Amino acid sequence: MQYTSKGFLSCSILSLLLLSGCATLDKSECLRGDWTTVGYKDGKRGLDPDQQMARHTKACGKHDISPDRALYDEGFAQGLQVYCTPESGYELATDEKEYRGVCPASLEGSFLESYIAGLQVVLDRLDTDIDDMTHEVDDAEYDLSYLSRQKEPDKKKLKEAREELDSARSRLSSEKSNRRKFRRWLDKWTAKTRG
Repeated sequence: MQYTSKGFLSCSILSLLLLSGCATLDKSECLRGDWTTVGYKDGKRGLDPDQQMARHTKACGKHDISPDRALYDEGFAQGLQVYCTPESGYELATDEKEYRGVCPASLEGSFLESYIAGLQVVLDRLDTDIDDMTHEVDDAEYDLSYLSRQKEPDKKKLKEAREELDSARSRLSSEKSNRRKFRRWLDKWTAKTRG
């Protein structure tokens, strides 16, 4: 599995654009004032209602329009009925997305059970990936060591070997960081289901 900094940067920029594009409403949506539908869409996506309302208030404030929180909350609750299912919980976890704790108690138990199962799948995959990447680092270290011991080492090959080792170490470090993050999520929600 090869990663490039250019590819990572492109994905990061695309993610930011997608997030910022979803964060606010345009003027026509503010003027329409269909706050039940806006709330429903946010609830269906499992977004934090307070953060979303703050974003909508800011976006619509530019047009001197204030959201109706009661209608928004009504729609949000309806959207949660779609979001807070076992299937959504599992999908959220296997898509490596964080649960924001928005499901009502009546739906959260089965949602969390599936979310936790999905997180375990992600952690199992990461463990396998980390094992593979550890071997890649070992191989890259061996290659660099071998090239360094040559009487007249090829400078270009040495440079490439160093770059490959640095890249392998960076990928390994990133995956270990991801594993720690998903482990925290798993521990947090497992504790909640037991408490």
